[in-house]
Amino acid sequence: MKDPEYSKFAALLKEETRNKFVKVLLEEKILDFKSLYAQHLQISETNARHHMKLLLEIEIIQKEKQQGTKAMFLKINPRYVERARKYFNTEQQFIYLGMAGETNPGEQIANAHNQTIKNNWKIEATYIFTTVETIKKLKGSKGWTTLNKQVANIHLVPVPLLEFEATYSTMKNIIESQIQQTSIIADVTGLTKIHTLALYILAKEFGLTRIYLPKDESNQIILLP
Repeated sequence: MKDPEYSKFAALLKEETRNKFVKVLLEEKILDFKSLYAQHLQISETNARHHMKLLLEIEIIQKEKQQGTKAMFLKINPRYVERARKYFNTEQQFIYLGMAGETNPGEQIANAHNQTIKNNWKIEATYIFTTVETIKKLKGSKGWTTLNKQVANIHLVPVPLLEFEATYSTMKNIIESQIQQTSIIADVTGLTKIHTLALYILAKEFGLTRIYLPKDESNQIILLP
């Protein structure tokens, strides 16, 4: 699975100090700069600033303001969190991002859930992007209670039917709000081509696991490049 962003990231982390720099931020999620270099890395401030400047310039890490303090906090750019987990082979639970169309949406969600279980992915939460009309249809159906019990921590997220930018923005907000805590699987099956395209582009941008579920009887998950 080719990922130019991952290749660039991996090449930079061959240097020992940068490797440790990113690994600490992956483990801590967010950390003030002084604690990072003095306690965790145990290197000089000058040396730490040299590597920080490089990682900031290529946007692998970013600064984060914390209310009530002037200290400088750092975290991994959300676009590189999954790549860092892959690089350091960090075991993680998953959040599943999927879509549901108007035809049998409950069955579609349940089937996708069953497929991820068969693939031994531990799904912590499920986010389904769909239209307002389909959300009403699902919540008004007799099977909604059963689906809620079957699918762990399910969230139905409304997206417009034919608006790419609004769909992209909604999906991106979900990814950015969740990626620091857990890995994400993006299932690009279902709904319209606009939604599929938006989720696929975002999945590549953030280095997410990308899958497609065929409608045949093969019960296979196709990993996408």
